[in-house]
Amino acid sequence: MHFKKATIEDVAIIHKLMMDAFAEYANVKVPSTALLEKEDDIRKSFLHHKEEAIIAYDADKPVGMLRFKINNQALSFHRVSIDSKVQGRGIGKQLLNYLEYHSYQNGITELVCKVRMNVTKNMKFYSDLGYVISDKKILTKPNNQLLELATMTKLLN
Repeated sequence: MHFKKATIEDVAIIHKLMMDAFAEYANVKVPSTALLEKEDDIRKSFLHHKEEAIIAYDADKPVGMLRFKINNQALSFHRVSIDSKVQGRGIGKQLLNYLEYHSYQNGITELVCKVRMNVTKNMKFYSDLGYVISDKKILTKPNNQLLELATMTKLLN
């Protein structure tokens, strides 16, 4: 497994991984907005909002990615996406370990992500990696459905 910081040329790879990984949320009560994102939206986030991404490769095949932004000493990441054919093999954990190591090496002291509280496997995944709930919010989505989100934080030291 190796990891690469994505460039603007990798937007199609990022989008494909994200669509595959988030497809399981297409028919839930409150579908993920990730499924509405287009390649151009990701490109704009890179160019105008200082978003970055890391892609995980198994040999030369992209198998996972996450997107992130840095704000002072905090790094906020989202859209963690692992190819559905290889989920459950530890790729997500390796990707986050890579992110943590390189964040720490570059003076980042805090990692932050938002997690749907009803997706218990994701809550457990981040909790098992040392993330703790630092905030909770209830959002009202356009279809008037309520979505409970936890902000999960990990301090690097």
